[in-house]
Amino acid sequence: MKNPGIHVRVLIATVMIIGLTTSTLSYIGVSITHQFAQKRFEEHISFLAKYLALNAELGILLDDRAMLERLAVNLLSERDVVGVVILDANGREMIRAPGVFSEKFPIMEAPVFLAETREESRAFGYEGQSRERQIGQVQIRYSTAGIDQLWKTMVVYFIWIAAGLTCLAGLVFYFISRSLVAPVKELAKAAGRVALGNFNSRAEPGNLPEARELAVAFNVMLDSLERHRLSLEKATEQARRNKTLAEMGEFSLMIAHELKNPLGIIKGA
Repeated sequence: MKNPGIHVRVLIATVMIIGLTTSTLSYIGVSITHQFAQKRFEEHISFLAKYLALNAELGILLDDRAMLERLAVNLLSERDVVGVVILDANGREMIRAPGVFSEKFPIMEAPVFLAETREESRAFGYEGQSRERQIGQVQIRYSTAGIDQLWKTMVVYFIWIAAGLTCLAGLVFYFISRSLVAPVKELAKAAGRVALGNFNSRAEPGNLPEARELAVAFNVMLDSLERHRLSLEKATEQARRNKTLAEMGEFSLMIAHELKNPLGIIKGA
């Protein structure tokens, strides 16, 4: 399998880093949002329970079950309330509004106190109240389907956002990495042309300062190699000429020697 180049490696690394970062931030964002929404939801249900307890006081005192039933039915109009129960001071059930009372639904309870035992400045607070003066209790069964659906919707949205940001970052870094890798590819092409014998080929300077410096250094190296090549060719040519002259001298001496002996014999005769 062919090893990926720097362009592919930079792109893969970027996509992985951006994907991991956006996924982590999305998870943190979803968790924080879910916790905040869950807290506000529970506070809303608690407010409904305390509100019902406040209004149910007179109905419990008068044993007015019709009034208590109207209060319970009105509370069932709330989207997340699935059941309402009102108890007297002895824990006996006075009203059970028609609804779903499955154990899978969580329950929110609030005590009902006499008006004389509550601080007037705290309409829905029961701090400091004595259990002996409690005249009843309200129980609200509520569904978390809405908040769970909100959680799932947020997760889907954040997944799409993370995926979109990752793709966008990958696309941006794709073009950035291309601009970074292009000068290196140009140097490789120039080296290939020189290797094929085109000694006049030179690398084109890129737009980046570093790429321009690298191209200039590469061209200077090629110029230096060209000068050394020309010097070597000149020295080789000179050596070849000297060798030829030496061989011609040796041949001349041999011819002179061959001619000298017969001439000496002729001269002696």
